[in-house]
Amino acid sequence: MTLRISDPALASEALQVSEVAGTVHVSGRGSGHGAYDFEIDTARGHCRISSPMGGGPLLEFPVACAVDTLDAQDESGSLRWRGWRTLADGTIRAEFEETGPLWGSKRHLFLCRPSSLEIRCALQGKNQRINHVNYLLRREGSRERGAQAHHSSAYAPRFDWNKGRVLLEPTGEDSLGCQQWFSPPPFCYGLKLGPEWVAAGIAAAEGEQNFTSFDYRGRQGLSLTLSYEGHTAVQGEFTTPGLIFCFGASEENAAVARYVEELKTLGLVHPSRHEPAAWWAEPIFCGWGQQRFDYRRDHGGSENGSFINVGSYASEAAYRHYLSVLEDHGLNPGTVIVDFEWAEHAALGHPDPRRWVNMRGFIDEQHNKGRRVLLWYAPLFTWGLPPEACMTLDGRPVAADPTSPAWRRIAAAEVRRMISPEAGCLNADGFKIDFTQCVPSEVGPIRCHLDSKWSLLKPEAPHSFPPLGRERGELIRTHGNKWGAEMLRELISHIHGEMKRAKPDALLITHTANPAFAGVVDALRLNDLNGLPSADALEIMTNRAAIAKACNPGWLIDTDNDLMSSKQMWRAYVELQPRLGIPDSYYAYGIAESGEAFGPEDWAHLARVWANYRRSLTAQR
Repeated sequence: MTLRISDPALASEALQVSEVAGTVHVSGRGSGHGAYDFEIDTARGHCRISSPMGGGPLLEFPVACAVDTLDAQDESGSLRWRGWRTLADGTIRAEFEETGPLWGSKRHLFLCRPSSLEIRCALQGKNQRINHVNYLLRREGSRERGAQAHHSSAYAPRFDWNKGRVLLEPTGEDSLGCQQWFSPPPFCYGLKLGPEWVAAGIAAAEGEQNFTSFDYRGRQGLSLTLSYEGHTAVQGEFTTPGLIFCFGASEENAAVARYVEELKTLGLVHPSRHEPAAWWAEPIFCGWGQQRFDYRRDHGGSENGSFINVGSYASEAAYRHYLSVLEDHGLNPGTVIVDFEWAEHAALGHPDPRRWVNMRGFIDEQHNKGRRVLLWYAPLFTWGLPPEACMTLDGRPVAADPTSPAWRRIAAAEVRRMISPEAGCLNADGFKIDFTQCVPSEVGPIRCHLDSKWSLLKPEAPHSFPPLGRERGELIRTHGNKWGAEMLRELISHIHGEMKRAKPDALLITHTANPAFAGVVDALRLNDLNGLPSADALEIMTNRAAIAKACNPGWLIDTDNDLMSSKQMWRAYVELQPRLGIPDSYYAYGIAESGEAFGPEDWAHLARVWANYRRSLTAQR
């Protein structure tokens, strides 16, 4: 039996199925969303996905999904065709059953809708911990075979230091993971087929993203892998997230947007219930870049080998000075971000008394000037937390644990302390959340005990721990059953909820560019550059903004602008910022990387851009 799409002249929204001589044909025509042909040879257990717009087959593959445990790799077994049927919502569901040595039962499910095709695998097991879910992969002994792929290029919508679009050869390898600077990025690749870009992404309900990465493997045919790292235990039945294909996009980020739109249609993405406050869109001044300029000025032009040293300049005196310089040159930021190391302990909301004499007074003063103040916050740190609020390994805290009741109590109290206007609280207006890429992994590149600021450096002893495997057999201990992207969402969701309770119009900015975070994040920041003249900052930041908007068109975009290579690049990016999102200058009077001080023309340039931007906001309202 084969599933295949029929004539492209079908009605705008149609799904047709036929069965001829052991082949089932399904034809999907989404309204304005492209078309696909899917066919299954039920005797051989072989599938083919084609696209009329793309001009031919996209993938040809055996019915296979290898779900590995910590203890064993999953080898393919014998298949039995179970037939197809039409579900109540009109979806065509086809099913194979597989008998193999690892799982008591394994069913391969194909869900065909007018605008998308989805593949899932349902397992029966007992006390088995999943390591990897390998879609499109058939394994027979030492021989592995993925899908025969016909796309000419693949796109990974992730953060990159040196370029905007990350494009791969079909036979290449890449990863979309929680431990990247978009943490996590959208779990979706774009596959170029002729003039069309087809999205191949993960469809997971809230609570199902318990993996750290979604990996592209093209060397032995195409396979796509989720890494669970042993933190999902199968006790009875487990159904994998779906691998979903969406069609009809004309460029890379349009494919990501098409994927996100399909997730919304399926009820897997939930937008925010909070209306944006007008002040959220005001121009931002973040002091981090100016802290770096001052530190370098005072230390022979360097940061003494570590950006962490710059945190010592996050003081009340410094921020009062930065703002007075801007005011003297006619610049009035609507939002001020006080950056890294204003707090005595990163996990808590107590100002460092060595740097802040009266932070509440400073914040109230900014309010009197019509400004709002956001605080830098890295809630994954254990710095200041008791062990019962943390993930642990060998009894030692690894990172904050949002599944811990103790952490939730502490975080609620600390968020209130920072945000509430009540006496004894700081009365800030929200957070810039940072370093979510430090979410723990059993095997990933960042394996740190986040017990101090020094753990943000290279993962070396005493802050690192060995990867799971020969050197270590114990899993990181948590208080709940979440891991990876789901752990991050739990963290952000709790902070967002407590923040809104303390001050309903407070603003949460993160760099979690994933559609599952649409309802718990207010603005998405584009993050840093690498400071090198060879990097095209305009191209890089334009594509990062496009990824963010594809993931959630409702997000405001904090355009950032740290690590500009020169004053010339800073000025060019300042000019671009209003077309991407909210203008944000990290500099008040000089560029850290080049050491160039501002002149009258630079302040005038920034003032002109901000004034034009504010006029456009007024016109829109």
